Amino acid sequence: MGGNILTQMEQEQIKEAIRLVEKNTSSEIVVMVVPDCGPYPAATIWGAASLSFPLALLLTPATCAFFWFPPQNMWVFLTWFILLFTASFLGIQRSAVLRRLFIRDKEMENQVRETAQKNFFMQGLYRTRDETAVLIFISMLEQMVSILPDRGVNKKIPQAEWQSIVEVITSGIRETQAAQAIVDGVTEAGKRLMAHFPAATQDKEELENLVVKQS
Repeated sequence: MGGNILTQMEQEQIKEAIRLVEKNTSSEIVVMVVPDCGPYPAATIWGAASLSFPLALLLTPATCAFFWFPPQNMWVFLTWFILLFTASFLGIQRSAVLRRLFIRDKEMENQVRETAQKNFFMQGLYRTRDETAVLIFISMLEQMVSILPDRGVNKKIPQAEWQSIVEVITSGIRETQAAQAIVDGVTEAGKRLMAHFPAATQDKEELENLVVKQS
């Protein structure tokens, strides 16, 4: 994706939402936003082939019968195919919207889940004193969200309870209202956490609130 994922003002809004939540709970929320969870090279190749093959056929003289015509027609087809494939490959590679059309939903789900799990450990969410950190991981290309609570949270809040927050954020991304949707998701997550993990007297900040990887 080109450009920035979130403006500086939007990032500050999200950080403020997290600060407000963490005033009332001993749990910690980390929001991580990334442009994508991988280059998906197979999708780019498949997409380029899918676009270039029919176009090359249309641009080749005597398309419907080129196998029965002089061999030079095959070379015309191959020339068009190579040119169109190269252009399509570069276009899809640079466009998140195009690339997403050729990635299977299951592949995206698996990639987002794996990337979220990796970042849970890379960002140190497993190190909090009471094991009550929660990662809200958001990938913009896939328009998918993965919420990963630490063990202490899992003991009190079933994983299914986070699904409504996932839906709030993913809907906001599709409607180009990502920042507000994240703020709403953080607020909803806070309500669940406050009920089970009230603020401690000497609670201290252990983790960075917001991590944004710009594209």
